Amino acid sequence: KQPQYGLKLWYRYFIPDSYASVDIWNARLSSDIFRNISARDHGVKLLQKINSGKVVSPLDYDIFANKVDELDVKSLDFVEEVIMSYMNTQSAVDVRDSTSHAFIRGYLNFREVDRLLKLIECRSKTGIFVDFASAVLMMDVFLRKGEWNSAIAVSWELCLQEYFSLENVRPLVLATSLFSCMKSIEHDSYVVKESEPADDKEIEQKLVPYVRNPSYDNFFDIKHPKLKTGYTLLHLSHVLNSRCSLFQTTPVWNSLSKYVDSLRLMMRIFGLALSEQCDKLLVELRKIDDSAIQLGGFDTIVTEKLIRIVDTCETRSDDSSLKPGEPQLPSVSDVKSVQNELVRVQGGSQCTTPNVLKVAEEFIFNGVINNSDCMKQELEAVSDLYSKFDEERRKEYTEAVKMQKSEKVVEKTKEKLREILDKEEQITYFQNNTKIIKDAWLAPRTRQEARWSRLKEWRNEILSQRQKQDNSSPVQ
Repeated sequence: KQPQYGLKLWYRYFIPDSYASVDIWNARLSSDIFRNISARDHGVKLLQKINSGKVVSPLDYDIFANKVDELDVKSLDFVEEVIMSYMNTQSAVDVRDSTSHAFIRGYLNFREVDRLLKLIECRSKTGIFVDFASAVLMMDVFLRKGEWNSAIAVSWELCLQEYFSLENVRPLVLATSLFSCMKSIEHDSYVVKESEPADDKEIEQKLVPYVRNPSYDNFFDIKHPKLKTGYTLLHLSHVLNSRCSLFQTTPVWNSLSKYVDSLRLMMRIFGLALSEQCDKLLVELRKIDDSAIQLGGFDTIVTEKLIRIVDTCETRSDDSSLKPGEPQLPSVSDVKSVQNELVRVQGGSQCTTPNVLKVAEEFIFNGVINNSDCMKQELEAVSDLYSKFDEERRKEYTEAVKMQKSEKVVEKTKEKLREILDKEEQITYFQNNTKIIKDAWLAPRTRQEARWSRLKEWRNEILSQRQKQDNSSPVQ
């Protein structure tokens, strides 16, 4: 049964609709691996195996993930029950990349992208991780909906996986991540008002054996959209600084080469500002001269955006020191120094070049999304990814079938051997009747039977010995 849904049916794409590769993705279900398998029945069997302590192979779990499209949105609680249960088994360490991708495509099919993002952010409990293709599809949905922070959250998951440190960073991933950050800056969506706790809420106090030391990690524990945006921009800037050669042999280089210096500079400055690293930001700003103002497009809009970002920084007092395990906040004096430096840049020579917001948009659309040669390579990358998934699944399925056949041969051999032994026992039963009875008494199954059996043998031996003594004694 083919899924009733193609991604392109329910929203207008930010990227070309062909990127979803719906036909290639749906073609996987024509394989013998998925034939005659019901998603709900298969999921129930997985839960029964898990609850009874049996091993569920990664292949069976992958089959369930790929058959999720057969269910409806009301069945997502059941799907998540299977996911959570499987992640508590030892087999969870071998979850396939194709499994995570299938779950993501399934939730996109159900139009539950917000629910999907929560599952991905709880990755330690769900084991669902994004890859470059699923990340682009998710960011595409959020960008079309104007939910910039959610799009950045997807890109942030790639940062946590150190995707931007790999040697095969896809230009489309770079473009969608950059576009998410630029839109967040343009619309000030990184400013999130935290809900204040109710004053009348009763505080419960408990006695504990000890109080844990602070253990905040300034990278993996980041939750605020502003910090995620900043560190994402720093990752993207690092790609252009250290591995720009990756793009020099791709169609995107014709456009990127025009803007790479400007993007390097401004992505780093905005990244440091949004990540609240005011000490490093101050060093970069002091390097800004008239040529850098023109290079980076430091117009009024850019400087005002930077000033607003710095104004929203959480600070610590100058007399307090940074403590391990706590958020690394800038001091009040550092923020003040950055603000003064931004005022200096703002009062410098007038910028006559496009600012970074326009430069980034020009590169993203003309250099990547509307670049037919670039998108052709992106489609080939997605096709190769799905071919890799199919090949790995087919290989694992073949090995599983061979193992199952071997187990059946062994089982049949054991059954045949048992039949032969039973037949031999029937034939030789009367010949070995005495021996069988004796062995039965000498090899009882319980300790009580063992004591009783041995005691009986001892008594018989003692009685036999006394009879011999009586028979051998002289008659008086």
